[in-house]
Amino acid sequence: MNPDAPPSDAGATARLDPNPHGREPVRRVTPDGWADFLLGLGMIGLGGWILARNPARPNLPPAGFELFRAANETGWALVVCGVAALAARALDHLAREARSMAPTRPRGTSRTEAPLTLAVPLTMAAYFLLSRIVATKTALIGGERYFWLDDDAMISLRYALNLAAGHGLVWNAGEPPVEGYTNFLWTLLLAAPHALGVPLRLTSAAPLAGNALLLALILWRIERLGARWGLRPGVRWVALLLVAGNRWTIFWAAGGSEMLLLALMTLLIAEAMTLARRHKPLGVGFGILLGSLEWVRADGLILTLAFLPGLLTLKRTGRARRSLFVAAALVLGGHFLGRYAYYGAWLPNTYTLKVVDFPMKVAHGVAYARFLFWFWGGIMALHLVSMRVHRHPMIGWVGLVVWARVAYVALVGGDELPEMRFLVPVVPLAALGAMAAADQIFIGRTSGPRRGFRSAIGLPGAYGWVMLAVAVGAAESLCLPPVIAALGQTRGREERRNVEIGLLIKRNTAPQATVAHFWAGAAPYFSERPAQDMLGKSDRRIARLPGRHDQWKPGHVKYDTAYSMSLRPDVLVSALPQSHLDPARRAADGMRPHYPALYDLYDHPTFQKDYAAGLVPLPLSADYHALFVRRGSALARPPEAWVGLAPKPPAAP
Repeated sequence: MNPDAPPSDAGATARLDPNPHGREPVRRVTPDGWADFLLGLGMIGLGGWILARNPARPNLPPAGFELFRAANETGWALVVCGVAALAARALDHLAREARSMAPTRPRGTSRTEAPLTLAVPLTMAAYFLLSRIVATKTALIGGERYFWLDDDAMISLRYALNLAAGHGLVWNAGEPPVEGYTNFLWTLLLAAPHALGVPLRLTSAAPLAGNALLLALILWRIERLGARWGLRPGVRWVALLLVAGNRWTIFWAAGGSEMLLLALMTLLIAEAMTLARRHKPLGVGFGILLGSLEWVRADGLILTLAFLPGLLTLKRTGRARRSLFVAAALVLGGHFLGRYAYYGAWLPNTYTLKVVDFPMKVAHGVAYARFLFWFWGGIMALHLVSMRVHRHPMIGWVGLVVWARVAYVALVGGDELPEMRFLVPVVPLAALGAMAAADQIFIGRTSGPRRGFRSAIGLPGAYGWVMLAVAVGAAESLCLPPVIAALGQTRGREERRNVEIGLLIKRNTAPQATVAHFWAGAAPYFSERPAQDMLGKSDRRIARLPGRHDQWKPGHVKYDTAYSMSLRPDVLVSALPQSHLDPARRAADGMRPHYPALYDLYDHPTFQKDYAAGLVPLPLSADYHALFVRRGSALARPPEAWVGLAPKPPAAP
């Protein structure tokens, strides 16, 4: 990272292009085309051989099957990367030929480069995202089409519903407000379809469509930022493939998460820092964007702070105004003051629940980070190298954002949910930084001060090497055929059942009936009944309890079964099936040490006295989450009288 970047109008890219008029510099091209061609064919052949040796899922024990699956996915990775190596070489050749026949332009501004580079990644992302939405986020229930989001995102959707109905940003209408979400701006946006009168069964389609648009914008800005950094078209294309095919990004885009919006804003900030000039320094508008990261998601504050070293460097060279920092501080301060005035707390209730007094926080966070490096070790290593060897000064400063995010997520204990949710906002920057290192070292340049370094390490300048690094370092994170077929399927089935539980409760209870939940997302949203969160995301008292020292699942270490039972909910939705009413079955279940709150409920004397006999005899109670009606409740039908979700009869002619 060089803080003394040239302050001329040519900006930071002057370091890449010695021609002050922005024309493409003349460079020698190393004759490595045949090496790329043969390496690509070699990867295709090796991958095909592995797949041929693993033609179908064998009958193996779990440990053996994991080895089989890893080999199968490696085979697909080699085939895909071999094809991509050949295509990248062809794309770079076409782009070079097009530039040689047209008037010279600054790197990355050709009118034909962007469409060619974006076409395949956009198509891939659209296919992956649409297939996940169709497979895991929509279904016909009771004869009508329903959409839903990930269960945590449904919490924000319930707050948005109450806001649009005029009750405020509250979990239950008429109750004191508790900030049970962490994405203020996203929740405000989710209120729009409710305010427009969209039926509840279709409101989730709006954030799903929004995330599809955000993903397309992210790919577009990756291509543009890579051009600003001076990366070759083929290298930018590889970065696009890493993001368009990233399973974490696709999973959470299909889950309706705000992480895509946070990722786009992070890219826009990095691009604005790259383009900063003395004659047009960054000012108030940029400061508002920087401060708004915390509005999108509370831990976006870490991203804001991580950008500060680079911004202070820009200020010292006259490319950022002091008003930038004032504006960002005002935006941040306004949100914190507003939160305290409305909720009576400086931080969200979910932060208190999941981070404060979480005894196993560091151990769980380290394990979470270890999985990141297991899946993406090669990419993270290349990204770290890019911060030191690339000639563009902003790559190093922006790279701090990636590592600050990883460090923060590890320190707060990671996440109980799968697919690296909290790291999605920095996936585009990490992929682009990794490809910047590949462009600088593996492919190399024939001009500039780094030429000798490339020669010293003895690596050929070939796109095939870049793709080989991708295959080794990112195979497990890509939406390869075995991965995309199963991605989110189990959780999608569980979320659908939560939707059905909510609809059952709405059909069989009075509007005033209170319902206790462990999975307090889709079921409370679709039931439209006052809801009690037994794990405390929207309960201030539970969130402030000391964490259980024998637990390590974030968000599941604080509970108080006696307190929850004392609130006497009319309906109780457990998180265990009917079979676990048998004490011997509960004792033998290996999941009890991980989620003791779910099992302690069935052991509690109040549950045994007032709820156990009120089991609702429907299939959901038998094979998913058992439902119970409190003895003597006048606001819910007797258990044996509950009506299922049969399709509505056709309207009379």
